[in-house]
Amino acid sequence: MTSYETHRPRPRRRVPRRQGYSLVELVIAFAAAIIILLVLFQAFQAKTQLARTQIDVSDMQQAQRVIQHEMSRLIRMTGRGGLLDMVDRGNGTRYQPALTVRDDVASGQNIAIGDASTPLVAEGTDVLTIRGVFNSPVYQLNFASPATLALTINGVDTTDETQATDGTLLVTDPSPTGVPQDLTPLCNAVAGDALLLVSPIDESIYAVVEISTPPLPSCGAGQVSVQFDVTGGSYTNEFRTLYNSGLGGNPTLPSGLSNVALAGLVEEFRFYVREPDPNTIAAPALSVARMIPGTEIVDPSAAGNDRLDLADNILDLQVALGYDSALGDALTDRNGDGFTNEDDIVLTETADGQDDDWLFNHDQDDPDAAPFVPPWDTDPLTATPEQPDIYFVRLTTLARVQVPDRNFDSLEIARIENRDVDPFNTLDERRFRRQLIQSTIDLRNL
Repeated sequence: MTSYETHRPRPRRRVPRRQGYSLVELVIAFAAAIIILLVLFQAFQAKTQLARTQIDVSDMQQAQRVIQHEMSRLIRMTGRGGLLDMVDRGNGTRYQPALTVRDDVASGQNIAIGDASTPLVAEGTDVLTIRGVFNSPVYQLNFASPATLALTINGVDTTDETQATDGTLLVTDPSPTGVPQDLTPLCNAVAGDALLLVSPIDESIYAVVEISTPPLPSCGAGQVSVQFDVTGGSYTNEFRTLYNSGLGGNPTLPSGLSNVALAGLVEEFRFYVREPDPNTIAAPALSVARMIPGTEIVDPSAAGNDRLDLADNILDLQVALGYDSALGDALTDRNGDGFTNEDDIVLTETADGQDDDWLFNHDQDDPDAAPFVPPWDTDPLTATPEQPDIYFVRLTTLARVQVPDRNFDSLEIARIENRDVDPFNTLDERRFRRQLIQSTIDLRNL
């Protein structure tokens, strides 16, 4: 019998089945990841927004510091050289040679009145105009020498200063007292520049004349000869508003200016808020215009002299002037030294700004009414008209950041001098972070 072996195949080992993620698990995982990413993104966005806000606020504060510093520096020099704060011509007219304010400028007004090619001033803001010898030395002259000043009537020598129509001034380096004098600004002057001449008799006796011929060719070793016009020049009629130039049809030198002790180049600057131009800038800017003194003509020495921007995003400039006037408290011996004099002067200010020593801090203030115009109150000690003296300029600037924040609501502004603050308190304007800064500047030369 034949036997057969039966071959049984070895049983296979069962490999455990690997299980993957289910669709539900994947959806949950993706959702959790998205939530985490959203939280991280929001945190990053918040940090970025905070950093951007801090940068914007820092830029705004820096802009405020820059404009306050630059304006204060020049304002302290207002009147330098001898310009008066007010000239009463005695015929019912008065001029303010050193400092003027255009208060609450109306819509559509240019920085140079009547010149539509110059920038527009932001509505409701103020324009501050200052004049003086800013960038050139105040030269000392040898008034004892007849060669210092030569006066002529249409080229013919004269000794009567009130009849002179032109003349020549000799300035030397060093000064008569041996002090070095930089003649470079005078040598680089051009025809039409304003030249200040101050009498050795009294600093209130002065004139502003027009340089008729560029002095550069006459600049020699240690001296320069400057030819000038009293009348008949391009701007002599405008310059007459800067000094007591007589009541006649043509300007005349004041009596007592037969020689000169001090001289310098007079300049004019106007600080203002430039109206936004949709084609160039999206926000108002604080600018300064350089003008020919006493005129509405932009200084032609450089392009853009009517719009020298100091800072962007400046919404407002307000100016108030501090006088010792009859509206304030009576002068008494406040310091107890036994004398009643200038050391006892205190400028008063009422809560609402009305009827006090400050001009342009109330909407009823009128610079063309008493006590700021003649006839002034009589000084009881001297029985002479008492003209109010100006001591301070108060500047208020309002700045804002570049971009509004829809989650921010700034406090409403209660008051800025005599300005209508309603335009600054709308909801759209309150979305901007803002800063209001006020500085009081001592007028050292007035």
